[in-house]
Amino acid sequence: LEDYFDFSDPREIRLKGHRVWIQHVLMPYVREQKSAQEIAAELPSLSMDQVYACLLYYHTHQAEMEDYLHRIEDAVRVPSASVDEGRE
Repeated sequence: LEDYFDFSDPREIRLKGHRVWIQHVLMPYVREQKSAQEIAAELPSLSMDQVYACLLYYHTHQAEMEDYLHRIEDAVRVPSASVDEGRE
């Protein structure tokens, strides 16, 4: 299963050979309840095997993956201090 992923950066999990990170598959699956087929249609560069590998990785590492997704969501929500300072 791990052969599908690039773990070279501990803060990011990328699909090998793609510019697609695991959260691009997991966010629609977990947060929007999309099916594997719907996700594959939205990410046509991935095979169904790769989509299912992401889902299997999620289910076999669920607590760790939930923490990972929360960290990504939190990073997206945090506004840049320099942008806020320029608005004063």
